Amino acid sequence: MSSHNALDALNLDEFQRDAARTEETAVVTAGAGAGKTRALVGRFLYLVLEQGVDPEEILALTFTRKAAAEMFQRIHEALGASTGPESALVDRLVNAHIQTLDSFCREIVAAAAPLYGYTPEFQIDDVACATMATKVAYRYVLDNQGAGGLHSLLGAFGFDMVVRNLFAPFGSANVGPHWKGRHLCRASARLGEEEFRRTALQLAEELHSIAAQILEMEKNAPPSGFREGTRQAIRAAKAFQTFGAQPDIPASEPGTPALQPGTPALAELAAFLAYMQDPEHTINLRSVGRNETEITIKTLAVELRDESRRKMISQIVDFERFLPDYYAIMDRLDEYADLLCEERCRANIMNYKDLGALAVDILSSQEEIRQYWASRFRYILIDEFQDNNDLQKQLLLLLSKDEKGLRRGKLFFVGDEKQSIYLFRDADVSVFKSLAEELGASRFSLVRNYRSARRLIAFFNAAFNVVMQPADRTCPRQFEATYEHMEAHGTEEPADFASHIEYHCITADVALQESQDSCGELLSAKETLAYRIARWIRAAVVSSTPLFVRSGDHAETQPVLRKAEFGDIAILMRTTSRQYELEKYLRMFAIPFVTDTSSSLFSEEPVNDLYYLLRLLLDGQDLFATAAVLRSPLCRISNDGFMVVLTEHLSLADLEVGIPEMLSAQDSESVRTMLRFYGALRKISDHLPLMELVAYVWEHANLERSILVDPQQHPYLDHWNILRMIAADIEARGGHLQAFLAALRGYIQQTQRFDTNLAPKSEGKGVQLLTIHKAKGLEFPIVIIPWMEAASNKNSGSELWGVLESAQDKTRFYTVDIGFHDRIEGGSNILQTRALDLRREKERAETKRLLYVACTRAIDHLIMFDAATAKRAYDQDSFHAILFQNTSHIHPMPDAETQIPEHLAGLQCFFEPLAFEQEVRAARSLVAATAQPVPEEASAFVEPSEPPPRRPQRRLTASAVNAMATHEGLAATTARELTARMVRQRLFELSPLGESDERSDPTVYGSLVHELFVHLVSGKTIEQFTASTTVARELRSGMGLYSTIEQAARELEPLLRSKIFSGILQKAMLKFEFPFLLALSPWFVEGRMDMLAESSDEVIVLDLKTDRRFLPQDYALQLGIYRIAARALFPTKKIRTGLLYLHFGEIAWQEGELDENILLHMCSAISYNHLEM
Repeated sequence: MSSHNALDALNLDEFQRDAARTEETAVVTAGAGAGKTRALVGRFLYLVLEQGVDPEEILALTFTRKAAAEMFQRIHEALGASTGPESALVDRLVNAHIQTLDSFCREIVAAAAPLYGYTPEFQIDDVACATMATKVAYRYVLDNQGAGGLHSLLGAFGFDMVVRNLFAPFGSANVGPHWKGRHLCRASARLGEEEFRRTALQLAEELHSIAAQILEMEKNAPPSGFREGTRQAIRAAKAFQTFGAQPDIPASEPGTPALQPGTPALAELAAFLAYMQDPEHTINLRSVGRNETEITIKTLAVELRDESRRKMISQIVDFERFLPDYYAIMDRLDEYADLLCEERCRANIMNYKDLGALAVDILSSQEEIRQYWASRFRYILIDEFQDNNDLQKQLLLLLSKDEKGLRRGKLFFVGDEKQSIYLFRDADVSVFKSLAEELGASRFSLVRNYRSARRLIAFFNAAFNVVMQPADRTCPRQFEATYEHMEAHGTEEPADFASHIEYHCITADVALQESQDSCGELLSAKETLAYRIARWIRAAVVSSTPLFVRSGDHAETQPVLRKAEFGDIAILMRTTSRQYELEKYLRMFAIPFVTDTSSSLFSEEPVNDLYYLLRLLLDGQDLFATAAVLRSPLCRISNDGFMVVLTEHLSLADLEVGIPEMLSAQDSESVRTMLRFYGALRKISDHLPLMELVAYVWEHANLERSILVDPQQHPYLDHWNILRMIAADIEARGGHLQAFLAALRGYIQQTQRFDTNLAPKSEGKGVQLLTIHKAKGLEFPIVIIPWMEAASNKNSGSELWGVLESAQDKTRFYTVDIGFHDRIEGGSNILQTRALDLRREKERAETKRLLYVACTRAIDHLIMFDAATAKRAYDQDSFHAILFQNTSHIHPMPDAETQIPEHLAGLQCFFEPLAFEQEVRAARSLVAATAQPVPEEASAFVEPSEPPPRRPQRRLTASAVNAMATHEGLAATTARELTARMVRQRLFELSPLGESDERSDPTVYGSLVHELFVHLVSGKTIEQFTASTTVARELRSGMGLYSTIEQAARELEPLLRSKIFSGILQKAMLKFEFPFLLALSPWFVEGRMDMLAESSDEVIVLDLKTDRRFLPQDYALQLGIYRIAARALFPTKKIRTGLLYLHFGEIAWQEGELDENILLHMCSAISYNHLEM
């Protein structure tokens, strides 16, 4: 086979071939399924076989190790298939540089590591670096609380927020070994100041232009003269024009900034702001004549007094005022960065981000090193470059320069701006978009899709041509992707094949077939969605009318149809926050699945049972562990027996003294089983290695056996592999049982993150559950996208730092929020506001690309599921809103097709009702009846005659339990009984108050009152009060934040002057928003108490209410839970609980007790979270 035939064997299409054979620097855009890897392999083979380039002189960089392995394999296969002299190149591929960008950067950094105080054997550990950033941040902020800038920052936000939202994340995301001593934050402050002064000048010029136009129009006064509103606009224009001639503006009020010389624009803006805020200078646009001149002046006056412009001016004036603080806090960040660099250097650790930054720093500052690496490679191929940023671009340009500049044809970039989805890793799609123009490179587009069926490609073209339109079509942003039309490949599809493109909407609008009384509780929309996905999958694979998919290489051979299998299906999620629900119903329908996340692993029964079995071994007096073990497969005690043990507060140690007589014979035997087990375990536990101890408990406590006898629980067997791996790792590090339990506790409570990449993977095939990010580069015959209604979980707005680019040279710089007073109105300083706005715009643009990536993984069928929100519109960041270009609901109507926008013409909509408990039980019974028999060796084990109910989710909230009182039944009856025993106490006499603002949300107003209450009761003054960002943002559209604060203060004043309330506060230790976790096996009930006052002999819990109606029954259950929790926390003290009704001037004291047994029954009855399996 000749080299020509070796290349031809790749079957490159004309687009791929042109790109592979170019002699120019190339930027190749490869759409979904367009064969980018084939083009990269073609480029490699072209250079080696036709240009005679040694494989060792080619550097091929990929985003992942998997992509590098795939490229290597394809090149190896192409060369290995040759019978000509080029086959000898196969052995030389071992030395080829086909690797990830990170691994290549590590080679550069390792050789120069001593320049930064590191050894070449440094470790890459992202988790350790992030942990260290947090620890150093806490230590630095604690040690420097009084330092310039930091003191005011702590006053604005508080210690914890400053650490967690500024120092720690800033250090983790930005600080690298090369930062030490360079004062990069101080440099950022200078760039920020330049940027804000440039903005001030631009605003001043805009206002000058508007004022000049108004004064020019003044010359065209009508004979009758101008009306008052017009004259006011003209006076404002004249006033602004005079401000420019007054470099020193007298302060209009205390605190007006002292403007620096040389900043006339700032002086103009400050004076203009003061002028426009003066009520005497109001422009009444209703009093304007209707002649052409006055109409024009009115239009200009609207711009002159534009609220968004005035807000920006206010932020600029604030920024000037607080500029010394801004520089000071930047200096504090530099000090923290130096300290963090020292700590990480001592530990000899870096993160992956450091590798790229250090590599660029080394090549930029060490010319000899740069020349060495640049001369090693004649050609560089880069895959997935849309997921890189300017730093990686700088690295590649440094490797491609010679004495004449950028070497022609050396760089070959491949990427797709539509698939850039790693903004959270600092990816910058604008870098890829601007490459060709910046480098003078040749552009190539791979537009032929070899993956998806024709109908899917037509749907993608129609949908995403609309979805990916820029947010502002008159001014597209560089970070917004431009959609490029796909072509279908030429292979014919089977005549009887048709792709399914479905949209399933789970909605309460669909009429229910049965009454709720006969079918039990309704599942929530979100859980119904998980149930219906599992049901759809089972029907698609094992029903009498299964779904068909194509088999074979769709691009090269005529595909044939076959029935879909579970392994053909992938469920692609934005996040794994509700994955546990999918797993629950997949198990119920006996559907095998594969996942590499731990979203439900540590919340499932086997892990929890093992944890409590081992915990009880360490502490025989642990009441909660005793109860958990009695419910585990080891004992399976009945519900009645379980209640006896709980009521009597019996531990393992107590049961060893004697078994209660009130237990039934069967329950007594269950207790004796536990006693025998621990008697045997104690004899061997001291000398058993950890691995053997864990294995012994897993086997002899019937955990494995209970899984084997139930086919639906067979997926749990994989959990043993992970538990064994954790135990092996701890034992290898010298740890024993205590360390193992500590690790499990961290994973169960989600205070530690488990790295599932370390876990053994099952060889079985099944439905794949993975995030869209992890699906990148993969393809599946059937793709399901759940929860189309869900918005992202990004936390934009909570950060106290951001990143911007200078307008002049696009240099990146950092900005921080130092708590300016205008933050109360929902803003921040001008730079931080701009940084956060830019981040949100980028995230929204990326969400469009994320949806594109999810959809284009589909080969044959694309299925979407949406749990429609009941009472509100879709979030604009939801997939639904982005796909439909609308936040409104679609409804099940005869003309439902008319609700589908034109660009989604290929979409078939299905409306499905919420599911009843009875429907779920019936489906479970049907699946169980058709399940395969248990293997003979497993069926020999005898199950208890009364199998215990499946343990529901363990964590509930007090408010969730309290909400049950709105429904008739046990909860409502109990709430009424508790209310009947409440005693009302007058705190103060009511005085007339102004009417509350009807435009303010009562919930938001209540939050404001709570915040102000905590502030004032803590002994602070009203002048020191700052509302939280969330409350401020919600209230700014109402009557105004300041007036709302004043109203709240007036309402709180008589309470704070009340002698009775003051008596409660005297000699008491006050705790606000006091958290608790009440253990009621098998549940945890959690919540927060508004105020807890602890004295020497008494604890008072008060729940502050701003309700305008006196309805203590609405909160009786919640107050009862507080009482139980307080008694558990303070067993030797008197407990009093009450509802403090501010509007009525009374406390409703709860004298009755909530029975814990009744509370347990209510926990069991909570609807969709607690279905039996």
